[in-house]
Amino acid sequence: MSGGYAGQPVSLSFSGAFDPGADRGSFTVSGSIGTSSLSGSGSWSYTTIDPQTIDMIWDSAANMVTSIGQIFRPDKHFIVPKRWARSADGPNWHIADSGTYRSTIAGIPFGPNLREISDEIIPMNSPRNGTVTVSLPDDGINLSGYVSLDSGNAGGQINVAVVTKGPDPGPTPTPTPTPAPGRR
Repeated sequence: MSGGYAGQPVSLSFSGAFDPGADRGSFTVSGSIGTSSLSGSGSWSYTTIDPQTIDMIWDSAANMVTSIGQIFRPDKHFIVPKRWARSADGPNWHIADSGTYRSTIAGIPFGPNLREISDEIIPMNSPRNGTVTVSLPDDGINLSGYVSLDSGNAGGQINVAVVTKGPDPGPTPTPTPTPAPGRR
């Protein structure tokens, strides 16, 4: 994968394997973003719920080495499986999925549970070139792109919005009852 991110050149290589008998796969990634090196790995597995519904578990971990030292990136671990639902929509398959993941550092969970939502529309017949959207609404990240099941190519654009969270207002004060007029 090549391109740019935050004004820096990106060059990443992915490799992986899938075992259809076990419905499991794994991958590795290595490369660079600007002058920083990145390496990581992950795995996924599927469980068929019914002919139209599949659950997926995803785990990944990565770290980056910059000129100032190593940066451990948060790992992503789905704690509620991604539920994939597929339906026929005219000449297309419509696949919608969502799940909940949690970030960890060195296996220690931190932060809130986060949502991931995807939507794919892919023609049933060749050419099978479809559209894909992925949203991480709690992080303000949206990806929109394309996938070609015939060629195995994919591409797109990632949009990142700054998610601002105000200061914690603290506990809600308990109102003090006011006596009714004429009573003490």
